[in-house]
Amino acid sequence: MSGTAAPESARKLRYAELEKGLFDDYKVNDRRTLPDLPRAVAPLRAAFGGMKALDITTARIRAYTALRLEEKAAPATINKELAALGRMFTLAVRDGRLTSRPMMPKLHVENARTGFLDPADFEAFCAALPDYLQVRRASRI
Repeated sequence: MSGTAAPESARKLRYAELEKGLFDDYKVNDRRTLPDLPRAVAPLRAAFGGMKALDITTARIRAYTALRLEEKAAPATINKELAALGRMFTLAVRDGRLTSRPMMPKLHVENARTGFLDPADFEAFCAALPDYLQVRRASRI
């Protein structure tokens, strides 16, 4: 967080209130990923659950990231968790409950798609499909 003095309300704000704000935001905005949110925040709750929001610093978030990597969590999973945490802080700042938010590290993710078919293999694949899945081409008049 920044070096400025925080108002009394910010000093009392706890992680649980940040998390509730995130769930409320997902519900109000009818986010289709709401069912996935509990899984994303569970490790955050385990790490930061009893903490005051102002005690969740960039250094602590970096330590959390290192711990999750040691636990063999996938970098993309960790990024999703950190995105949820970042959103919690963004909402608290927008609501005037905090004056700033910590920086969120982001891990590099190698997720290039693999397993594509070349055109000849694709044609063979399509030809092997059952009749009801075959593409019907319109004849030209």
